[in-house]
Amino acid sequence: MKCLSSTSIGGNPTWFYVYLQDVDTFFDNAISAGAKIVEPVQDPFWGDRFGSLKDPFGHQWSIATHKKDLSLEQ
Repeated sequence: MKCLSSTSIGGNPTWFYVYLQDVDTFFDNAISAGAKIVEPVQDPFWGDRFGSLKDPFGHQWSIATHKKDLSLEQ
């Protein structure tokens, strides 16, 4: 069926963006389970607490916890 892993074809063109209750705990658990940090968890300007990682199978994940709503002016 030619189902290939992302690592076997040199990468993955897609990212998953997932909202969680606690991005910090999930991130730490994922790293402990073998994921690699792409971007550490941080508080960027758009109101999410956000980080990204790559799992051992080559899938790329952006994970976030929404912290605050921003106005258009902000």
